[in-house]
Amino acid sequence: MNRFEVVMDIYNVKDAIIKEKGREASEMRSEVMWQDFCRRQGLAKDTPYEAFSFGGPGSVIADPLAQLVMAGKKTATCSAKLLYEVEDEPLPEVGSYSVILNSRNQAQCVIQTTGVVTMPYEEVTEAWARKEGEGDLSLEYWRQAHWSFFEAEFRLVNQVFTPEQELVFEEFQVVYRLPEASLG
Repeated sequence: MNRFEVVMDIYNVKDAIIKEKGREASEMRSEVMWQDFCRRQGLAKDTPYEAFSFGGPGSVIADPLAQLVMAGKKTATCSAKLLYEVEDEPLPEVGSYSVILNSRNQAQCVIQTTGVVTMPYEEVTEAWARKEGEGDLSLEYWRQAHWSFFEAEFRLVNQVFTPEQELVFEEFQVVYRLPEASLG
């Protein structure tokens, strides 16, 4: 990439951010946030990333869980291993990036995976429940909320959720949030 292309690339990202500022800063699209993150970190624009909202697009849990991530209270999430297999998706990998979206598909922050552990639902500990940052942070709360969630998810793929089901825990850290002060 020559100097002109670099300058134009930076201009295009800044222009997109300024256009997005016409809305609330939190309404930025994942592509724009990702481009700005890559530019600031010196990463190639084609560095792979995933964009997702907790619970899926439009989920009622997407906004509160995204807020917990932004506040630093939620540093882990989990999914059922079977659902990765059913959807033919790879398991998360340490070092991978994701853009967290709210329920309206608006980018909230970029996270980077720092750890991946697989364990049965029945072996989840209080420490893992706390890392998820939800409710009163207790294992009891975690079990109730996640049992209901996984039970519903498994029904969607004609499966039955059991305590022996393997879960994939992904630990992460927020590595980027919208630099609101630099938009003006």
